[in-house]
Amino acid sequence: TMWIVVSRPVPVLAEAVALLAGSLRVPGKPALLAAALSSAAVAACYGAAVSLGFSNGSFALAFGASIVLASAVWFVSSYWRSRL
Repeated sequence: TMWIVVSRPVPVLAEAVALLAGSLRVPGKPALLAAALSSAAVAACYGAAVSLGFSNGSFALAFGASIVLASAVWFVSSYWRSRL
């Protein structure tokens, strides 16, 4: 299930890992729980970035924070995938 958690922020990889988990017969409840919790964490981070931008009245700040967040998550997930 760690692959499911690590791949959630990367769109195409997340779906590929979900298909792979199904073909490897990973139990449904742990896979669904891992996918749901990691997706909720990513959504909360994006929500915080947008909230930061709106509270300061700056779309550019919200957009920039979202780009920085997406890049950071991508780099962390690629680092974790290379270590596994």
